Amino acid sequence: YHVLLAALSMVVLFRGTLRPRAPTEPNLSAPFSSPYLPPQVERALWAAPRAEVNLLRQGDFGLLSSHVCARALAAPVGQSLIMIAGPIGPGRETAAALHALCDVARTSHRAPMLYKCAARTAVVARQIGWRALPVAQEAWISPQDFATQGSSRRQLRRLLRKASASGVALVEGGRTLLLSRMRQVADDWSARHGGERGFSMGTFDADYVSCQRVFLAWKDDTLVGFLTLHEVQNEWTLDLMRQSRDAPDGTMHLLVVRAIESAAALNCPRLSLAAVPQPWADGSSELFRLLQYALKISGDAQGLRRFKSCFAPNRPPLYAAAPSTLSLATGLWDVLRHINRNSGARRE
Repeated sequence: YHVLLAALSMVVLFRGTLRPRAPTEPNLSAPFSSPYLPPQVERALWAAPRAEVNLLRQGDFGLLSSHVCARALAAPVGQSLIMIAGPIGPGRETAAALHALCDVARTSHRAPMLYKCAARTAVVARQIGWRALPVAQEAWISPQDFATQGSSRRQLRRLLRKASASGVALVEGGRTLLLSRMRQVADDWSARHGGERGFSMGTFDADYVSCQRVFLAWKDDTLVGFLTLHEVQNEWTLDLMRQSRDAPDGTMHLLVVRAIESAAALNCPRLSLAAVPQPWADGSSELFRLLQYALKISGDAQGLRRFKSCFAPNRPPLYAAAPSTLSLATGLWDVLRHINRNSGARRE
């Protein structure tokens, strides 16, 4: 009896007392109930490399965290656990974020997938054995270098002249927004476009747009359009574009140019016009060609492509990535259904 106690005491003496283990297992928080986030979360988003992380305010995504560190935004969708855009932190955290995604997906019996990530993030995914596929093209510009001159922006200049000649006046939204009038414009747009999408696309909500950069277009005393942008320290990203049926041609182009000018004045180095579905690639399997086609027809892809081409932006690809071909296909299908869950109203 005494020998056993002495042996245990010697173990404690040489190894030290046992301490409770810190919670280091990755976890996914519940979506926030309000777009007004806690201060520590606001700080993490502001320092993120991509402004799209502000989708956290919309109520679909939670924070994927491990080691008391916010890694990324993720959401359970169907049979998949979807991470959007990539890690919140710098590039060196990409592998850790993907491993955390896999751990949480495993405990929830879902397949992990990364959606709409940049090429560098896709490279890291491939290095750990994942399959990656280009699914979208992002349009982005440098506000400081932007100018409407040049043959590539001839169409843009024509539309800007039409909007200006029609008497459209622009105002940058401040702390007080005419949300009821914005709601009327958003409802009119939604009725004509088969409803709003969601998930990786913004939907109109008064509190949500109050957390964004907002630019308004007026004709006389009537609000005819507005756009909103996500904002972080080094990037603005276009989110909502809404205009009424009475908006003159070129109204939205004029709003985008006004936002670019504002970003340039505040020394923002990058403004993203968001993404459109990737054109079909030669050599793609029939499965992925079908998924790309479904993504393409889920919205007005051709119209958005024409709109954004007026600004002659850079167009790098964005990728989806998953550990296997099956989980990649399943994840893309889950994303497509979730984006369109609120749409379906008949177009006029």
